[in-house]
Amino acid sequence: MSYDAAAILDCYACGAHALNRTPVDPTDTVVVLGTGAIGFTLGQLTKTYGAGRVVMVWTRHEQLKIAMEAGATDLVVANPKHDPVEAVMEITDGNGADSVFETVGGSAPTMSQATDMSRNGGAISVLGLFSEPVEINAAIAMRKEPRIEWSNSYSSWHGFSAYRTALNVLANGKVNADPIITTH
Repeated sequence: MSYDAAAILDCYACGAHALNRTPVDPTDTVVVLGTGAIGFTLGQLTKTYGAGRVVMVWTRHEQLKIAMEAGATDLVVANPKHDPVEAVMEITDGNGADSVFETVGGSAPTMSQATDMSRNGGAISVLGLFSEPVEINAAIAMRKEPRIEWSNSYSSWHGFSAYRTALNVLANGKVNADPIITTH
């Protein structure tokens, strides 16, 4: 693999760890909130792991274009143009996403959005690092009963290294890091 791809290998490893904790199925609609390096690499891996449909949501249209070029998503939702929850509910015929991966953190309202856009009994995987307390609507969470998984960096899962998994996926050409690398 190229040195450029190797430079973001840890981002792929974080995605592999999240997908170990929150597996996806071929019939799943998966939403990735955020279009940074973690969101892009996670989107690519999610498709490689066999998710039926990946939807990427964020505020910067340029980033969503890169996500499409990188093969990290099937559909995009440009947050300033559409209410992301409403858009995901429309895309899923009102059912909500099977899994929502939050990769933004900071002070974004993405935990609330993830809860609102998940399906009943769905999963929310949190990769983003929040800089302040987050809020969710407890009534919606209680009604929908989503499983919330916290995914901190990467590690081994049942004896398999997420870092090694990421290395194999990249080295075998199952994902292409080139479109994601925009700055040197």
